[in-house]
Amino acid sequence: MSVFEFVLGLLSIVGSLAITHLVTGVAQLIRHRKRVKFSLLQLLWMLSAFSITVGNWAENWEYRSLAAWPAWSILLNILSGVGNYLICYLVTPEIEGDGPIDLVDFQARERNSYLGAFIGLGLLSLALNPIFGAAADFQGWFRDSLLVFVALFFAILALLVKAKWAQWIGAAGFAAVSIYFMVLATNVATS
Repeated sequence: MSVFEFVLGLLSIVGSLAITHLVTGVAQLIRHRKRVKFSLLQLLWMLSAFSITVGNWAENWEYRSLAAWPAWSILLNILSGVGNYLICYLVTPEIEGDGPIDLVDFQARERNSYLGAFIGLGLLSLALNPIFGAAADFQGWFRDSLLVFVALFFAILALLVKAKWAQWIGAAGFAAVSIYFMVLATNVATS
């Protein structure tokens, strides 16, 4: 087994756990839909968590040709996988008891924690892109870093500005960037 296979295998497990948590939460919301006060804003952040997790996993395919993997690079990749898990965990509401499930309240109450995780993962990505960008090419590094900067702008906007317009622009913009990233990364992984 190569180092790449080992690292991708571990990241696949962590990513699968993250997506499982997120999808289980969505399934519970659907099952308890009569008690749910829906929030499109929260749905956008949940969609972003899914897209970022799948995109980050697929993006690792580009590193299959690396000859050497220093220990610190493996640890940074594992930290990235843990960041994806935290995002999926924090963005997913827990379904407890028999009372109402207010996603509007959940978004207002918990957004700082999951936006902080999105921002933390974005900053980690900015550190990883130049390290692993040399394995691909400058265009790939620039493309990936540019997407991270745009995503960080939207996440920071939503974190710092509490006005409704900023929440909507932040969530919609971040979702658009994360979906684009997922599609781009999965296309690279399948070519």
